[in-house]
Amino acid sequence: MKIEPFLTSHTPLRETLEMLRKCAAADYPVLILGETGTGKELLARFLHASSERRKGPFLVESGGMFQDSLIENELFGHVPGAFSSADTAQPGLLRSADGGTLFLDGVENATPALQTKLLRFLQEGTIRPVGANAWVKLRVRMVSASSKPLAQLRQVLREDFFFRIGALTLEIPPLRRRPEDIPLLARHFASDPEQRVYLSASVLAALSAYSWPGNVRELRNELMNLHLRGGKRPRCLHLSPAVRFPAPPPASGPSVPDAGGPVDFHAAMAATERRFLREALFRNRFNQSRTARELRVSRTWLCGKLNFYQLKAG
Repeated sequence: MKIEPFLTSHTPLRETLEMLRKCAAADYPVLILGETGTGKELLARFLHASSERRKGPFLVESGGMFQDSLIENELFGHVPGAFSSADTAQPGLLRSADGGTLFLDGVENATPALQTKLLRFLQEGTIRPVGANAWVKLRVRMVSASSKPLAQLRQVLREDFFFRIGALTLEIPPLRRRPEDIPLLARHFASDPEQRVYLSASVLAALSAYSWPGNVRELRNELMNLHLRGGKRPRCLHLSPAVRFPAPPPASGPSVPDAGGPVDFHAAMAATERRFLREALFRNRFNQSRTARELRVSRTWLCGKLNFYQLKAG
């Protein structure tokens, strides 16, 4: 099975990957947290490929199925005659994943009854197919994933199940918190042999200025559509409207005091100037020279202000 590399320049995430490599040989369950589109399944595949189970199967079950009445049959399988339409035996995903890895995405949707049965499997390593009397011993690593923060996940799962699935808990930061990965990933997606495109500095700057609420998945889709709209040498005008005209981020730092309280004139003016400069930077894709020309100021003056207000310009 070909595993796509998990690319990152983000130091904490690189440390997570290194820890995962060291822990890959162990059999304990892993919980991966991260917003939708951050690459939780890719990280699970990375773990599988780094372990001794890499020659075994890697199977996926989506959390959208966890509320389905047939989910137990889907996971644990059944014997002939287990229910009216069960003419033949079905092994189920857990048995099919024996010797490999089962990835459960959206584990927060698991019903209490399903959590109980999965907990038994995690503790004993055994399952009982629907309608069967005998228990079956398996060797499967279970990797769970959730888009909920850890505190919220703990509230919706049984406490014993929560602690069991997270023997090793990892978190993938959203793309907006690791902006150094945006050009790295964009160039990787742009190098796809079927839709290879050249990304100019201006296009990369525009991609880097966007917050990517859909994370890596949204970035990948943007690169696919960029190839369709602009061919092999797309320009900024070929970017989607959301990326070309992003909403400015919320202003940070001191705010203008309410009119009803005491007013510090200098603090109010500084807050206004900081917000004005930040919005100008954002309009110009964090290009300092272009921002200085728009504002009709020298680049030296602008750099001094950016340092004073601790505004990142790229």
